[in-house]
Amino acid sequence: MKPSTLILRLRSIWIMSSWLRHEALAAAAMVVRRREQNLKRLEYEQKLEAEVGQVGVDSEGKLRIVRVMDDYIIPAECGF
Repeated sequence: MKPSTLILRLRSIWIMSSWLRHEALAAAAMVVRRREQNLKRLEYEQKLEAEVGQVGVDSEGKLRIVRVMDDYIIPAECGF
């Protein structure tokens, strides 16, 4: 028995709609992932802003803990 044109048309519509559902799901997942990455980056930037003046770089490029006193930056190892 040969399938009718209506059945063939419905089958192609069903295949296309399932493909569109899959694409919509993939796009939604990418949006959620991008939002999570933006939130993590925002939290990281806020954390860095809160720690301004606490970490510095020495002449060798290593991170050092520093204290900011007026116009001078003094390494934490140099206590008064």
